[in-house]
Amino acid sequence: VYFLFDKNMSSELEDADFEGDEEPAEEEDQGEQEEEQQPRKKQKQDNPYKVGTIKKIRVHNFMTYSGTVTITPGPRLNLVLGPNGTGKSSLVCALCIGMAGSPKRLGRADNLGDFVRRNCSETWTEITLSGGDAGRDVVIRRDIKLRYKIDADGQRVRSYDSSFQIDRVPCTMKQVTEKVAQFNIQFDNLCQFLPQDMVVEFARMNSYELLVATMKAMGDSQLERDHTALMQMRQQIKDAESELNRKSGRLQGLEVEHQEQHRDYERYAQREKLLGEVKLIKHKLHWLEVKANNDVLREAKDHYATSKQAYEELCDEAREEDGPIKKLEVRLQNLAKAHKKEEGDTRQVESRLLALNNKIDRDKQRADDQIQKIENLHKESDRRKSDITRLQGSVQSLEADLARMPASLPAELIQRQRELQLEQRELNSRLGQVEQDEQEIRSQGMLLEPRLHQIDAELSKMSNVRLMRLKRLEATARRPGITHTFDFVQQNRGMFKGPVYGPIGVEMDIKDPKWVAFVEKQCGAHLLNYCVTCKEDEMVMTDFMTRNKYTFSVYVFQGNFHVPLPHPLGDASAYSDYGILHTLDQTFDAPSLIKHVLTANSRINTVYIGEENAQLASEELFSKTNVRDLYTLTSTGMMKMSRSVSRYNSAAVNTSYEFVPRPTKLAHGTAASEADNSIATLQAQKARLQQEFSDLQSKLGQVNTSANDIRIQLQRVIDSLNQIANKKRENETMKARKEQALTLERNRLSTALKKPDPLANEDRFRQELQAMLGSLYQQAQQQVSLLADLWSKTKRIIAASLAVKEAETQVAALRQVTRERKEELRIKKADMETWAARVQKAREIFERSKAQALREYPRNEEVDAQCADLSDDQAELQDLQTQKTAEAQSIVCNNENVIREYKSRQAQIDTLKEEVATMRSDLEEKQNKLDELKQKWLPELQDLVAHINSKFSQSFAGIGSAGEVSLKEHDDFDKYAIEIRVKFRHEEDLQLLTGTRQSGGERSVSTILYLIALQDITWTPFRVVDEINQGMDPVNERRVFAQLVESSCQPETPQCFLLTPKLLPGLPMGEGITVLNIMNGPSIDNAVIATSNRHMGYMLYGKRWDCQQPLQPAVAAG
Repeated sequence: VYFLFDKNMSSELEDADFEGDEEPAEEEDQGEQEEEQQPRKKQKQDNPYKVGTIKKIRVHNFMTYSGTVTITPGPRLNLVLGPNGTGKSSLVCALCIGMAGSPKRLGRADNLGDFVRRNCSETWTEITLSGGDAGRDVVIRRDIKLRYKIDADGQRVRSYDSSFQIDRVPCTMKQVTEKVAQFNIQFDNLCQFLPQDMVVEFARMNSYELLVATMKAMGDSQLERDHTALMQMRQQIKDAESELNRKSGRLQGLEVEHQEQHRDYERYAQREKLLGEVKLIKHKLHWLEVKANNDVLREAKDHYATSKQAYEELCDEAREEDGPIKKLEVRLQNLAKAHKKEEGDTRQVESRLLALNNKIDRDKQRADDQIQKIENLHKESDRRKSDITRLQGSVQSLEADLARMPASLPAELIQRQRELQLEQRELNSRLGQVEQDEQEIRSQGMLLEPRLHQIDAELSKMSNVRLMRLKRLEATARRPGITHTFDFVQQNRGMFKGPVYGPIGVEMDIKDPKWVAFVEKQCGAHLLNYCVTCKEDEMVMTDFMTRNKYTFSVYVFQGNFHVPLPHPLGDASAYSDYGILHTLDQTFDAPSLIKHVLTANSRINTVYIGEENAQLASEELFSKTNVRDLYTLTSTGMMKMSRSVSRYNSAAVNTSYEFVPRPTKLAHGTAASEADNSIATLQAQKARLQQEFSDLQSKLGQVNTSANDIRIQLQRVIDSLNQIANKKRENETMKARKEQALTLERNRLSTALKKPDPLANEDRFRQELQAMLGSLYQQAQQQVSLLADLWSKTKRIIAASLAVKEAETQVAALRQVTRERKEELRIKKADMETWAARVQKAREIFERSKAQALREYPRNEEVDAQCADLSDDQAELQDLQTQKTAEAQSIVCNNENVIREYKSRQAQIDTLKEEVATMRSDLEEKQNKLDELKQKWLPELQDLVAHINSKFSQSFAGIGSAGEVSLKEHDDFDKYAIEIRVKFRHEEDLQLLTGTRQSGGERSVSTILYLIALQDITWTPFRVVDEINQGMDPVNERRVFAQLVESSCQPETPQCFLLTPKLLPGLPMGEGITVLNIMNGPSIDNAVIATSNRHMGYMLYGKRWDCQQPLQPAVAAG
């Protein structure tokens, strides 16, 4: 027997650090490596684990498991025991999640992040699958890490990252899924994997789903593949029959239409024959037209050849007359070149003359400007003399003004100024002394103010009952962070979406001190916790506590907390005859949210408070009513009485009595008196400090009055000194301005005297003017020379122009003769081109008519033979065409497409006949294949269901009930189904097992017995059933367990995991049973003990020491 104790998983000790948490896992890995180094042959002989069975499960911070935990199941039946909440179903989740199963199959969380232990950021699972006798073990590991991000609304959103390893090699989820499928592990098959929250789903499966799950559980998927193939083949046959019927109906309709249209077809055929004869006549007419066009083309070619010969003879005569004209044209070109050269030389002389004229104009302008400069020199000299005279007069006037101004202030003003300065120093000394006294008084007052504020704050806090309760909780609970968390909630109300209350003990106002002990006893575990109304507020509180390492809980109540509390056992007034006064929720006032939370966690609406004589009537109260808990006052103290009924035997009733200790966290009386004494002391201190502060304020008023008088006298003295200083400053300012103006005028006068007289430059300007006039004279001489040269060149140009005119006259006379010859050539050429165009046009007409005839009336031997019988006279042929056309038009046909439709329909009929024949052959072949596959599949399925029915019926007979499994057959293979019928009472008939007809216990019995019936025929490596025995009565549970042990411990049966929170005593245990007992809690020794019939040992977090001593019963520490 294996006893596995996980280390403490309670919220009180989440942050505890246990030594050796990770080391045992490393030592176990070393043990595995040593085992792998043993000879292969020995492993093959001694390996009891079949292929795909689970040899080891390791988890780290997974759901309820803290730290690293190792679980080693046996190869046959594994009983996983432990109270609810210890981690049995967490083991099932680890198997599914660790091997890439869907979280939806667990019926729990859909988000993988929810499988990480609370207050942890990551988890991992590691599952070792046996490779059998010949293969190597496979280790599949999955890591899940949480990560947080801030969304667009500023909310903190949690997500996760997931990764896989196979034999320590990173891989994808698809590779893990394929590896798991190789072992035929089916997490989506309730016949193999039945988690706690999916037990009811087994009974809810319809008959078809049960059939598919059963075939999958066989391991060999041939039955399922054959079933799928039969469904597909049946559907194909249905589709083929439907298509065959459709095409057969279409064929019959076409044949009827074909027969009805046959007469129209014959009439239209006669019309088509006449139109064919018309077409043949048109054929003959078109080819006669082509022959006529060819004759026209041949005649046009003869005329073109004659005109071309005449044109060529005239061209030869014209070439002989071109020689004299060309010589004369050469002479004319030479004369034109000489004339052009003379014109170019003349333009050069004209350009030089124009440039010289422009230069003469510019030099004349410069000479005029120089004359103007000489005139301006005389004007500037006169202005200089006038400025010097004006500046000399201004300097003399300013010097006289400065000589008349006094050097300093009068003596009487200087004496008055000295007296006022002495008086100012005396007043400043007196004012400094008074201000120093004022500062000392203010400093004393500033020392008193903080103390007064502190006393006011303390009095305010002591007058606040909630703060007194908070201090009491902090003093008695001895838990860090009580006040810090309370202040965080009060200061950050804006962060929360809904109301936040807590600690709960602070929010409770107990009406009568004698009920304090009862409330603390019933609700003591929740007094330090908080209440919220949404998940977002819970996340804010949890983040704050995680950062500060506080361990308070946060309850989320998402219902309507404004409704009054219900009293399912009745109001207290209904039990007044038994001395009942109140229900516990009536003894105190608190926000309705807190009362609803305490109702859910402490049942305050079903716990009653009685008077002193209620103890005497408690037995009658418990026996005649549904009341289970009662608090009352007795002569010996306060007492709690409770009645409990055994979950296994409703007749077994137990009444317990427990004395209630004195309250500590919610006590009244002493705390109140101490607070009153503190308040009186603080009020006396406040009165004394206020009197001292008042005396200081009086002294400060007197000092302020003296200081103000001194300041007034001092201001009068300062005003008088300022008046004297202003007079002195005005005198000094006026003198400085005069001196500044005098300096400026002297500088201007000096500058004017230093500036030279402009007339000094007059001689230089007159010399420059003389040079300009000499240059103008030379330019005039050059101008006369260029004019003479220009006249000579003009005479030569006139002579050259006359020679050119003479040559042009001679050339024009000869060109007139040439033009007459060219006109004759043009006429001959035009005639030749006219016949060329006629040839081209005749050729186009011929080719176009021939192309049209070839396109519309192509010639062949048969057509030529038919046309030979027709006349060659076009008029006679046209008359014959008109006659045949009239005969064809006399045949009326409403549907001009009758022949095309008739032939098209005939082709469709032929095609449909072939398709119908082929489809009938294919349909017969498909039906034969379906019958052949059905003859193979159905007997095997019938044998399988018969075997299951035999085992199932025997199992039901073993528990005194009846059950059968039958195969429901149908023409459609998707309606085949397995039906389970059960009967638990002799007076009933067999009833179909459904999710609603039978009770929960009956469904559980039916489910486990069906799984037992599959045990010896399934090819799956392991099977998981979670809490299937819950709801069974003890008799059925004992019988079912015996059958499960017998079927699961047989050789060659799958490994089995049965999870349950309890087992009946005295159950039969076989050699192949392994018991995994999972426990947790704050007072359980941190140890794991494991043993079996052949091996005994101790295990501490996966670390094992061999021991040959008998196993002693496990005793919880503390």
